[in-house]
Amino acid sequence: MIKKELVALRKQIDEVDSLILELTNFRMYLALNTVKYKGKVAAKKREKEILKKFQREAKKLIHLDNNFTKKLFDIFMEHSKKIQKESLEK
Repeated sequence: MIKKELVALRKQIDEVDSLILELTNFRMYLALNTVKYKGKVAAKKREKEILKKFQREAKKLIHLDNNFTKKLFDIFMEHSKKIQKESLEK
């Protein structure tokens, strides 16, 4: 019985991981399209707003802390800026 439960949990984790990838890809698509309207890569004020929102929302969740949220935010921002910069250089 325990083995079945473990397999079921792992299957759910795999499904969530796939969703995370799909949503992250969609987020990057949106970030890439914003550069068409703002004309530059960096938007420090916007980044600060997003980080505050991330951290505020993370406080409502049991299994996420500010450190994890900040790392996740940094990864999103770093990759968003990278693909925006590449887009502008084309």
